[in-house]
Amino acid sequence: MRTAARIALAASLAWGCETTQPATPPSAPTAALDAGPPMVPLGPRDESKYAPPPCDPEWRPFVSTPPLGALVATSDGRLVALTWGYAAVAVEGEWVEATLPEIELGHDRRVVFQDAVSFGGDVYVVGTRLTVLRWDGVAWSLEHQDVSLGPRRFLYGSIRDCEGQLEARVEVGGVRGPDGAWRRVSREALRCPEVLPRTPRPDERCGRHTPWDRVVRCAAGWRLWSTARERWLALPDGFAEGRLHARPSVYEDETHVYVATDEGVLLETTDDGASWDRVPLGGESRVSVVLGGGGRIYAAGAETVFVREVCASP
Repeated sequence: MRTAARIALAASLAWGCETTQPATPPSAPTAALDAGPPMVPLGPRDESKYAPPPCDPEWRPFVSTPPLGALVATSDGRLVALTWGYAAVAVEGEWVEATLPEIELGHDRRVVFQDAVSFGGDVYVVGTRLTVLRWDGVAWSLEHQDVSLGPRRFLYGSIRDCEGQLEARVEVGGVRGPDGAWRRVSREALRCPEVLPRTPRPDERCGRHTPWDRVVRCAAGWRLWSTARERWLALPDGFAEGRLHARPSVYEDETHVYVATDEGVLLETTDDGASWDRVPLGGESRVSVVLGGGGRIYAAGAETVFVREVCASP
């Protein structure tokens, strides 16, 4: 009996036994995938589609000249107009004016905007009563105003980036904290002192000169002080292109020096005063201010502000 049982067990192992587990279902047929057309390798990206517009060194009309007030060019090349109760930034050939009730002119409001600065990608302007406006690229907003100062006038104010922190100097001092809030401080407590540019007396026989004069008449001709070069440059003999007063409007960089004369003529030198040329501006002959920053130079005429870009040498 034992032998018969062993034979039956061996037969069951050889042929398989029934089991309660279900049999593994047959795998489903795999559908054939359509590979489509053959892939074509891409060439190099056309960088010209993504590059900034080419630099234009030619003078061209930019925006209308404001009737009153001062112009300020920020370090990133934006143009700001400032005067009594008025602040505006030039955007695509138009002035975008700050229209806020806190700066409207009136017997109890006398806000005189005097300076502008670029900070963190925005434009900040400062005026009397420690009034600070901010342009964020879309709209103007009032960031601070100290009405306790009253309607007093102050003839000169400034705002600057002082080691990563905004400092304003008007009737009092103001400091902008990391949270965007301004606090009032004394002018003496500001970290960056106000430095007025001074000029040395030329090392030759010259006429009257004060430390604030940039133009002086000498025996050998007229001289212009270059702050960037820290030396006196020769001016055209006889000023055939227009007279200059002692403190003219001047802009200079590494390669150019521009001067606006009393007659509204814009003079330019590219060889440190060895020769001067008159800059033609499409018939505009009354340039009163020349200024620049951020790779742009502006010349304000009687009706139009012209602009040119400072291009890198190839």
